[in-house]
Amino acid sequence: MAVTLVVWNVETFGDRWNAARGANYAPVCNFMAQALYAANADILVMMELRKSGSQYLPTLRAALNQLSGNAWTYDFIPGSVVSSDPNAITLGYTQQGHAEGYAVLWRTDHPEFSVLRTRVAQSGRIVNGISRIGLVFRGRTSNPNVVVNGWYNAPHFDPVNPPAPWLRLNFLVANPIHKGDNRWNLCRRPCYVVLNLTRPLQPRTKQLLPIVVFHATNHKYSTPWSVQSHAYSAQLYQVDDTNQANVTMVSVDQAIAAGDFNIDHNDRNNVDWDAYTTFTEPFANGGAGLQRTWVGSNEDARNLTAVRLTHRDGTPITTDDVNDYRWLAIDNLFSDGLTPVTPPSLYRGPVYNLLGGLKQNGFLVNSAAKRRVIRSFDDAVGAALGPRQPNGSFQNYPRTDPANGTPCQARKTDRGGNFIYSGPVIGSLLNYNNYVNDLYRGYFLTARTAAEFYVNSISDHLPLVYRFTV
Repeated sequence: MAVTLVVWNVETFGDRWNAARGANYAPVCNFMAQALYAANADILVMMELRKSGSQYLPTLRAALNQLSGNAWTYDFIPGSVVSSDPNAITLGYTQQGHAEGYAVLWRTDHPEFSVLRTRVAQSGRIVNGISRIGLVFRGRTSNPNVVVNGWYNAPHFDPVNPPAPWLRLNFLVANPIHKGDNRWNLCRRPCYVVLNLTRPLQPRTKQLLPIVVFHATNHKYSTPWSVQSHAYSAQLYQVDDTNQANVTMVSVDQAIAAGDFNIDHNDRNNVDWDAYTTFTEPFANGGAGLQRTWVGSNEDARNLTAVRLTHRDGTPITTDDVNDYRWLAIDNLFSDGLTPVTPPSLYRGPVYNLLGGLKQNGFLVNSAAKRRVIRSFDDAVGAALGPRQPNGSFQNYPRTDPANGTPCQARKTDRGGNFIYSGPVIGSLLNYNNYVNDLYRGYFLTARTAAEFYVNSISDHLPLVYRFTV
C-alpha cells in the first residue's frame, strides 16, 4: 500500500477575507477538502497558519471526515520561539516570524502509518498531554555569523553516529542587517512530524519517517541561509522514538524535507540556488544526503508552484492557458530512502495543478456537489456586499470601479482630478461580472477567472503531492 503526503502553503490561513473566503471559513475548508480528497491525501502539512487560523482547523477536519468517510484529526504549532533562554522554551507567532505557524491533519484510521507523539508537548492542541507536531530546535550547526565562501560551514560528522546531544540550531530573521545573521528566538523555524510506518518486520530505522517542513524567509540576506539551516535539522538524521519510555535516538533510513523555500529551483544561474545542494550533497560534503523528487530537469516547467495574475511589468495576464498563471519553482520536496509512486489523481507532476481542475469539466467542478462548493464563495461575496440599495449600489460597497465593475468601499480624487477606487469587495479582477457569474456557475469559463478565484480565495501557492509505498 501507499501513503500520500500533501504540503501546502495556504496563504495566511486564518486572516479574515470575508468576501473571498467566507466569514466562517467553511467555503475554503470545503474546497481544500475536495482538493485533498481528489489527491487521495492521507496527511497534510500546512504552512502560513495564522494564530486565528487554528479555530478553523476543526471545520477542515469535519469536511475531510464527511467527504472521505475516513477519520481525520489535527494538531498545530506556532512557528517561532519567543523566549531567549533555550532551556525554557516558549513558542509564539512573532512579527519577525511573519506571525505564522504550521498545522498537520492526518487520517487516524490509515493502516500504513500513525503519527508519533513528540517527547515534550508544545503544540497548540495538546490532547491527553500529547503533541503530534514539533519545531526544530537542534541540528547540525555552525557558530553564529560564520560564513565561509558565502555559506555556513557546518562541521562534518558521521551521520550514523551524530553528536549527542545535538547542538542548538539557530535560524535567520526575515530582515537581517548582515548576511549570515542568525539567532535562537523570534525567527521562523521548520516544523516536523514523525510517521510510524507499518513495517512490522523492519527495524525502527526503517519504521520512523520524519517530515520536516519549512516556510523559509524571503529576503536577500536571509533566504539562502535559512534554507541551508533547514537541511541541518536534526530530525532529517535522527528522531526520538517516543514509543520508548526514555529518550531513544534512532538514526533513520528515510526522511522528507519540503516547504516554500522562496528560491526558484529552475533558476540555476541564481547564486542562491546553491542552497538547494545542501539537501542533495552527501553527508561528507556538508549536505543532508536527500534526493530531489521531481521527475527530471527537462520537465521542470511542470513544477512551477507560485500563482500570479500579472506579468513582472505589472500588466495583467489574460491568456486562456492555466499554466501561464504559474511561475517560480519555489515549493520543493526532497526525500531519501522512499519509493515514490504516482498519486491516483487527475493532474500531472508533483505540483498539484488545481487551476486546471477549476475550469469547466475539470476534476474539481465535474459534479453538482463540487460546483456547490464553488457557489458558496459567491454566497460569501453577497454577504459581504450587504443589501442592495434603491440606487442599485450595495450597502457595504456603495461605489463601483468603472474599470472592471467591482463594488468598492470608497473613492477619492488624485492630484490630477481622477477618481481612485479603494476597498474592492474582491481584488485584482479584470471583469467583476464575469467573475461572479463563474462563481455562480460553480466552474470557470476562462483560465483568468480560475486564477483570480484561486489567488483571491485560496492561496498564491499550489500544493505539493508526494505518494510513497510502505
